[in-house]
Amino acid sequence: MATVNLGRIKPVFRGAYNNSTAYVVDDIVTSSNETFIAIQAGSGNATSNASYWTKLAAKGADGSNGTDLGTTLTTQGDILYRDGSGLQRLPKGTAGQVLRMNSGATAPEYGTLASNVEIINYSTIDSTGVNTITTTTNWATNNYWKIEVFAQYHLSSSQNVRMRFRNASGDITSDTYSFVGAQSYDTTSHGDNTMATYRDLNGSRTSINLNDWGWASGKISANFHMDIHKPDNNNRQSVKADYLGYDTQYFSTQRYQGWTSDTSVKTGFIIYGNGANLKDGFIITLGHKYQ
Repeated sequence: MATVNLGRIKPVFRGAYNNSTAYVVDDIVTSSNETFIAIQAGSGNATSNASYWTKLAAKGADGSNGTDLGTTLTTQGDILYRDGSGLQRLPKGTAGQVLRMNSGATAPEYGTLASNVEIINYSTIDSTGVNTITTTTNWATNNYWKIEVFAQYHLSSSQNVRMRFRNASGDITSDTYSFVGAQSYDTTSHGDNTMATYRDLNGSRTSINLNDWGWASGKISANFHMDIHKPDNNNRQSVKADYLGYDTQYFSTQRYQGWTSDTSVKTGFIIYGNGANLKDGFIITLGHKYQ
């Protein structure tokens, strides 16, 4: 039977190119991270010799345009993005920062997340308690339009909690305060319930009530929520307060809208117990900023 020589019917991988090896057509070798296939038999012919070799696969440029990611990304936490010319490294941000677009909307960057609300103060109140809680603020520079206060507490005796504004000289204690409000309360036996309105519009008060009573530790903790708005153009300032309390006999809700006609520059406010301490609770103060 006649023998038919089909020759090589598939390429053969020969590993890294060796100048001493004799290669035949369709041998495949690697050299300098590229791959070549023999198109002519021979030895000692470098892969750059196009008469003997054809390139099958070419590597990318060494680090050009950020294509060498191992060189571009150098630090744990780096990320990769493309700018107008190629791939670029964005170094990791610091703790608490967020990823965002830059002001030109052309590339990512890390920055601090802006918030229109910030915590001015948060304090716990122990079993001894405190009589006065003072908050200082500069309305001309803090960019607040409102300060919000929430407190939960008991009182050391059956008294009330009040507030006053402050100026550069300290607490404003003059008869410049006015208020309107409403109160609803009932007893546990439903034997005495009242809904009433309260007002003093003549400026004959030296403070604004935040509650009338609420002190029994065996009952739900008294609490109030208070909004203090930025002074108007004449430095007059207002406050709105809601109160919930439950003492030994009465369950009460109260709402007040108060203000002072004092025109001095306001520098803050105080919350104080009128003959009693606030205890066993906390108080948090938030500043709300303009957009």
